Amino acid sequence: MVERDYYRLTELAERWECTVHDLLHMGSRDRAQICANAYGMVKAKHMVRIVDEPEIDESDLDDLDKEGAEALRAEFDKWKARTTTDMPAGFYEIEIDDLRFCEMPDAFPLEMHSAMRFDRGAWWQCEFDPPIQIDIGHLFMLREEVERLDRETFGRAPRTTERAGTTGTTERNTLLRIIAVLAVRGYGIDPKASRIEKLGEVRRDAEELGLSVSDDTLRAKLREAFDMIEKSAPTAR
Repeated sequence: MVERDYYRLTELAERWECTVHDLLHMGSRDRAQICANAYGMVKAKHMVRIVDEPEIDESDLDDLDKEGAEALRAEFDKWKARTTTDMPAGFYEIEIDDLRFCEMPDAFPLEMHSAMRFDRGAWWQCEFDPPIQIDIGHLFMLREEVERLDRETFGRAPRTTERAGTTGTTERNTLLRIIAVLAVRGYGIDPKASRIEKLGEVRRDAEELGLSVSDDTLRAKLREAFDMIEKSAPTAR
């Protein structure tokens, strides 16, 4: 398969020897990110930026509830880290409720009232006015998600060649290790904490150097870097 920025679900079903409905089920269970290519279909939309993390008042929570709140924040961060580059024009992540409806008989065409989009370095909740109609042919996955599922779910070996102008896997892992060292030893960030602290400090330091980076991107890349620490940690015998 030619390497592209996004792939139709119908093509991926053939690639992974499953059905489109298998992939829709994975999406409905939050195990896969599925997008709609609605390029040219949206007449008007209202966008609201999604907050950095769920706001939870922990003042009246016991220890068990606080653990649950931390787990919720960690899941939220994991979801946000699925996409760290701006989506192509017209692409939107389909919400879980809509994906569950897609599993129903005669679900298509699906009337989609809202969706989520990663744009300008942040996640946005988008409401369409009027709603848009999508069919199976409008369903796609972004390359970043395809590569993740190749590694984690379908057991396909990573590509041995890299596209011109992209960072190879070995070089990328090396850069993530360097980021982890600087974050932990330089900024004193706890890699095991469910909530990453000092994002504002890192962002301000970047801005002083003339570099622009959002909190969402910082959080996502630090999570990836901290995963390298966990993978490199010696296993207990």
